[in-house]
Amino acid sequence: MNFSVIMPCYNAGPWIAQALRSAAAQTLPPHEIIVIDDGSTDDSVEQIKNSGVEVRLLRTNRANGAGARNTGIEAATGDWVAFLDADDEWLPHHLETAASVIGPTDVAYMALQDFFYEDGSEHKTPNEWPVEGPTPGLTDEDLARFWRDTLRYYMTTVCVRLDRLREVGAFDAQQVRRHDIDMFMRVVKGHTWAYNPSTTARYRADNPTSIGRTSWASSEYFAHRAMRKNLDAYPALAPLVRDCARRCLASAITNGSREDRVRAKKAAWGDVSPRARLAFRVGLLCPPLFRFLNSRRRKRLIESQANRGAIGQASRPWIEGAGAQGGQ
Repeated sequence: MNFSVIMPCYNAGPWIAQALRSAAAQTLPPHEIIVIDDGSTDDSVEQIKNSGVEVRLLRTNRANGAGARNTGIEAATGDWVAFLDADDEWLPHHLETAASVIGPTDVAYMALQDFFYEDGSEHKTPNEWPVEGPTPGLTDEDLARFWRDTLRYYMTTVCVRLDRLREVGAFDAQQVRRHDIDMFMRVVKGHTWAYNPSTTARYRADNPTSIGRTSWASSEYFAHRAMRKNLDAYPALAPLVRDCARRCLASAITNGSREDRVRAKKAAWGDVSPRARLAFRVGLLCPPLFRFLNSRRRKRLIESQANRGAIGQASRPWIEGAGAQGGQ
């Protein structure tokens, strides 16, 4: 088993050398490291060349994270693809652990990641799934069951068998955000996959240019799109589709433009309850009022979770590590 590392990059100059070194320092050395520079305007390419890491450098012109990753997948020559964003890093045993956990029929793998910040602090991620140890042979039904209550997805830890990835058409380039969860659902449908409830990667949580911070409304729109697109294959995820729809509308009203609100209503309106539609109708007519009420609700939620010993969870992304692309 060997791994082609796929790393998309857009204006990741401050971080990409560190990410590359974490890939090169694996106890199981990667078969190759492919970096796709997606039209960076900073010193990313210079940082790549000065990192001391041997890479295959490819170029795309603002193809977005999905398109850049697809370019890397087309060029890959390993048995498996391992994904690493340009602002994150792997622990030294990441690939070795994946190789030891993946079963003979598995087509994908995922583990846990911790969060780290510029001030040196960290947030440890607990295992919230009912899997206590490294487990191969999980089914698509297991994925639906795990995601139905808590959708946690850690792209920085994901590995996918290359032939299966190509078989499903790799990433949907029209899925501008959250293309990673869409890919994972399509890859594991009808196949088995492996999960490791231990940390093998670190996610940079306070990158000010990450899509989770700069494009919240867009991210939630495409999260709903990904879940809705795969609902026929995963009917058990209907409750999650409804949750995604609420988030899509709420984020568009709270942080989006008029165009975001129009797009969100068109996409998600049919997936929310009549009661929820009443609140969102008010929000669409008067976004400032909705923002005020939503901020008070969010404050109560954070305080409630803090009282239960879950400090910080309410303020963190619901899908972790979803396509930062080093700032894209």
